[in-house]
Amino acid sequence: MLNSFNSYKTSKKSAAVMMDYTSLEAATGKFGESSVLGVGGFGCVYKANFDGGFAAAVKRLGNETQTCQKEFEAMPQLTDRSKLPNIIDPMIKNTMDLKHLYQVAAVAVLCVQPEPSYRPLITDVLHSLVPLVPMELGGTLRISPESPYATQKHSPC
Repeated sequence: MLNSFNSYKTSKKSAAVMMDYTSLEAATGKFGESSVLGVGGFGCVYKANFDGGFAAAVKRLGNETQTCQKEFEAMPQLTDRSKLPNIIDPMIKNTMDLKHLYQVAAVAVLCVQPEPSYRPLITDVLHSLVPLVPMELGGTLRISPESPYATQKHSPC
């Protein structure tokens, strides 16, 4: 079947075909809605109809720059103490000491490392967070009666 792509380069290790973007646009109807076979987390899969009656599935990755841009903008929010309060859920913002929120953010930064091998094990994450959970919710955090957070009702969720 790949012989029908005589003008395209094929890999010797697999059945991958190298072709230019213009050819893919033509085969998929300019990546039109009618050619969409499916949509996933990383983009769309299109049906491509090539000359000679050959059809193939072509995956077109989504706009990765938008995702990278969001991640790039979010990271300083987690690592900059002055910006951290801007991203805290308003429902819990005044129920915890900021010191504890900074500790949670430090753990969160480790959990979202781009390289999976740099991320902590879930057991390590739990051991880091248990001291920040109030005793009445099963944690080890003791809130003194003088604390402004002592009168706050903690949601079980």
